[in-house]
Formats: sequence, C-alpha cells, structure tokens
Amino acid sequence: MDEPPPAPDPNDASVLLQQADALFKEKRYQEALAWYELTIALEPTNAAAHAGRGASLGNLDQHEAALLAHRRALALDPNDLRAMRNEGVTLNNLKRYEEALGVDVHVLQLNPNDGEVLHRVVHLLMDLQRYQEALAVCERAIRLSPDEAGLYSDKGFLLGALWQPEEALQSLGRAITLNPRLATAYRTAPRFS
Repeated sequence: MDEPPPAPDPNDASVLLQQADALFKEKRYQEALAWYELTIALEPTNAAAHAGRGASLGNLDQHEAALLAHRRALALDPNDLRAMRNEGVTLNNLKRYEEALGVDVHVLQLNPNDGEVLHRVVHLLMDLQRYQEALAVCERAIRLSPDEAGLYSDKGFLLGALWQPEEALQSLGRAITLNPRLATAYRTAPRFS
C-alpha cells in the first residue's frame, strides 16, 4: 500500500507557495486560493503569493478581488510580469478597456514579443473601435506568429471595418487555410464578398 505524501510544512512559505502553484496548474483554483492565502498569512510580503491569489480569484470570476490582489503583488514587486499580465486580463474582464490597454502596453514595453498580450491588445483596440491601431498591432503579432489563424481572422475583420474588402477576404482566406474549422473567419467573410 502506498503511503500518502507528507503534508507540506505549514511554517515554510516557499513550500506552501509550491503547493498553491501546483494546484493552480491543475486548475483547482479554489484549493489553490486557500494555499495562496496560507502563504500570505505566513509571509504577507510574498508578491508571488498575491499574484497567484489574484490569478485564482480571476479564474473563479471574482474580478474585483482579483484586481486588488494583482495590485498588491505589484506594490510588493513592480516588475512582476505575471501580476501585470493578469491585471490586464482582469481589467478586460471588468470591461475597463482603456485601463487594460494601458497595462498591456506597459507589459509590451517590458516584453515586446509577448504574443498573447499582443493578441489581447488587438482585441482591446477592436472593442474600443480603434481599428487602424488594432490593425498595426495585429500585423506586428502576425510577424511574431505567422501561423496563427485567429490573427488573420482578426486582420480580416479589421480590414473590412476599414473598408478594404479585397484585403479582408485575402486575410480571412489565409485564416481558413490555416484552420479550416475557424468559425469566426466563416462568419466574417460573407460581409465582404
């Protein structure tokens, strides 16, 4: 009979944080949240624990509380990219698009090749109906990820919104070539044909 693994040392914040991170990776967000909170109780200035707490809260759709946790993490460690990225996601979830855009632009200043954040900026600019800017960011994202079908679908939408139907159809065609099951490209294409 296998013995259960030993319980984590409740007096070692790094061990508690590792347990929280492991649960988070398994998408067991409620349990991870409890372990992040134990870590914080033991070590209140642990920025990584606050960032993990924020990410867990965000995945539990507790966005206001998540935002506070991300900001606490950033107050403790202003260079914590995880907390910055998650603050942007949370602001987006709260539909605070201008603030989310500001955070994501800052993340891109620190990490210009972050494809996920670039793609999110495209969508934020689309939500704000800033199509020309969104197109420029989309083209930058495509240069980094030339096989990402969703980016070509977004580009097709943007070109259509900017009254460039032939270019829009080309981009949507590229999206469908890369991923024939990409429903957004099929929904957008008839608008321009």
